[in-house]
Amino acid sequence: MKADGSAVQRLPDRRLYDQAAAAETVRPNGSWRLVVRNHEGNLEVWRLGEGDERQLTSNGAADYDPAWSPDGWLIAFVSGRFGSDDIFVMDANGQDDRRLTYYDGYDKHPTWSPDGRHIAFWSDRQEGRRQIWVMNADGTGQTNLSNSPANDWDPVWVK
Repeated sequence: MKADGSAVQRLPDRRLYDQAAAAETVRPNGSWRLVVRNHEGNLEVWRLGEGDERQLTSNGAADYDPAWSPDGWLIAFVSGRFGSDDIFVMDANGQDDRRLTYYDGYDKHPTWSPDGRHIAFWSDRQEGRRQIWVMNADGTGQTNLSNSPANDWDPVWVK
């Protein structure tokens, strides 16, 4: 679909989606890759590469679905640290994390727009259906893009 939710098309196969989804975890300059590991019984986001492994999250709740911003300086991810799954953003070094969504349900699978100004994600906040939402990179302006009677989930912005 287009960034405004119009012109929805079915992909002929999954290859384009799978390539775009895999690219979300690789820093744009290719130097680091994000992975989710079970660390001491909890899912955490790690950064790998350049001869370094660094645990970026550690808060007693599951952290997952990491995605690099197009400039490679921010990481969007999901955390359950407040009892529901919400979208957060942190610096590339794991510092200064900021909560962007505040919903007592599921906000998951963040993906950055090519210009880094927006983040798309899925949420079940509209009548319990999974829908594709978009927000500004600071969490403001949250809007349902798909507004579909069906379930829509796991958006990936093709960059």
